[in-house]
Amino acid sequence: MKILLINPMASRKAPVKGRPAHFPVALGLIAAVLKEKGHSVEVLDNETECLNRHEVAGFIRGTDYDVYGITAMSPQYSYVKGLSRLIKKYRDRPVILGGPLATYSPYTVLEHTGVDVCVIGEGEETVTELMENMDDPGRVHGIAYLKEGRLVRTAPRSYTKSRDDYPFPDYESFNMRPYLSKQLILYESGPAARLFNPIRNPAATRTIGMITGMGCPYHCAFCSRSVNRTRLRSIDNIIAEIELLKERYGVEGIFFLDDLLIINRKRTLEFCSKIKPLGLVWSGQARADILTDELAGAMRDAGCIGVGIGLESGSERMLKAMNKTATVEQNERAIRAALRNGLMVRAQLLYGFPGEDRESVEDTIALFKRVGLPPRRFNILTPLPGSALFDECLKRGLIENEATYLERVSRYEAGFATGRVLVNLTEMSDEEFEDLLDYAERTMEKNFVDLLRASHRFWRLRGWCRSLAKYAFKTTKVLDMSAWKRKLGSLGRGDGRPMTQEQTEELYFRLS
Repeated sequence: MKILLINPMASRKAPVKGRPAHFPVALGLIAAVLKEKGHSVEVLDNETECLNRHEVAGFIRGTDYDVYGITAMSPQYSYVKGLSRLIKKYRDRPVILGGPLATYSPYTVLEHTGVDVCVIGEGEETVTELMENMDDPGRVHGIAYLKEGRLVRTAPRSYTKSRDDYPFPDYESFNMRPYLSKQLILYESGPAARLFNPIRNPAATRTIGMITGMGCPYHCAFCSRSVNRTRLRSIDNIIAEIELLKERYGVEGIFFLDDLLIINRKRTLEFCSKIKPLGLVWSGQARADILTDELAGAMRDAGCIGVGIGLESGSERMLKAMNKTATVEQNERAIRAALRNGLMVRAQLLYGFPGEDRESVEDTIALFKRVGLPPRRFNILTPLPGSALFDECLKRGLIENEATYLERVSRYEAGFATGRVLVNLTEMSDEEFEDLLDYAERTMEKNFVDLLRASHRFWRLRGWCRSLAKYAFKTTKVLDMSAWKRKLGSLGRGDGRPMTQEQTEELYFRLS
C-alpha cells in the first residue's frame, strides 16, 4: 500500500517553514515497521512544513495515497477534525489516528471527525496488522472503529515483541535539518534559552530528540500518559541508535523525550557508563525520589547537563492529593543533589489542582526560596483525557461534553501557553484564582532578585555592566546611557520593583 503519515502542527508560534522541532519519534517508528512489511511510506510533518489549511488542501488534491495515518495529542483535536475532513472531501480514503488522542478519546474522535479507525496504545504491531485487514478491522486487536454508527472496540493488544525488536525510527523518510537545529534547552524561552544553557554555543550544537522506552509506571492524578503501560528498551539498544545518529547525522546532543528517563538506579548507572564514551551532552526527565548525589554525579560525568523534575507543588497536602508518591523533602533533596553536581534543574509546577489555596501556594514559594531556584512559570491545570482527574470531572459534571471541551482545549491550548482557565477546580473564584497566581509568580521573582542582591558577585556584575555600557556608548554612539543607568541602578538600590522574568534569568546566568 501507498501510505501517507502526517504529524499535525502543534506549536502556537508563528509558522515558519523549516523551524526547529523535536523529531516525531512515533511517526518515525510507524514508518519503519510499515516499510519492513513492504509498504510505500511518505511523511508530512506539518510541524516543520507549516502548511496552512489551503496549502494542505492543495497537497491532498495533488497527491493520492491508499491510506492516511495521523498522530495526535488531545490538544490537537480540532486540527485532526479539520484535516481528516479535508482528506475525506478530496480523496475519501481510510484515515487512521494514533497517539494519546486516539487512545483516550476514541468515541469522540470517531463520532465527530473524519477518522475511520483509532489505534489504542502502542501502534507498531497494530498498524501493520491493520494494513492486512482493512476490509475486516474487527480481526485486529487494539483498535476502535464505528460499525453502523455503533462504537466497536476490539480486545486489547497483547504485544508479542519487546521494544528492542522494533526497528529504529525511519530517519531517512524525513528532512532531518529542522530536528537537528532544536537547541538542548532546559529552561523557558528568552534569555534563558541563550544563557542558562551550559553549552557554550547551543545554536551550533546538533541535537535531536529520542526515546528510551514507552510510558511511566506512576499514576499522578493530573497526568495523561503517552501510553497506559511501561515498556523499556535495553541500554545496548539505546546506545546502538545513538551511535547511528552520531555517525549518520553528526549528533552532539540528545534530548530524551521519555515521560520518565531516570526511572531507577540500576538502569541509570548502566546507561551512564555506556553513553559516557560517546562524548555527548544530554538531558531528560527524572523522579525526585530516585535522584541522589550518586546518580546526579554519574549523570554529570556522563555528559548530562540538566534534568526536569516534576515538583508540581511545595505543599505536602497537594502532593498527596495529586498522588505524586514523592514528598517535599525528597523534592528538595533531589534539587540540591542536582545543583551540587553541576546539573541545571527544570522545575515543573502545577497550579489549580483541587484544594489549591494561598497556604499551598505559599509553601511552593517557600520551597523555591529555600533551594534558591530561579522563578518558574506555573502550568495552569487543564484536565486531559487519560487522567484520573479528567474522569472525575466527567463524573461530577464539570466537563459536560468531551467534544466541546476538546475544541476549547485545542483553540486555547489552555494552561500551557495562553494562561486561560477552562475548569476552575479550586474553591476560589476565577478572579481570586488569577490574583493568587500573579502574586505567586511575582513573589518568586522578587525572592530570587533579593537572593542575587545578597551575592557579592552581583555587585561585581553591576560594575562590569556599567563599564560595558560606557564602552559601547563611546564606540557606537547608539546606547542611551541614561536608560542603561536607570535599568542597572534599579537592580541594586532596593527600590522594591522586581525585575522581569527575562531580566532575572539573564542576571542569574551571568552570576552562575
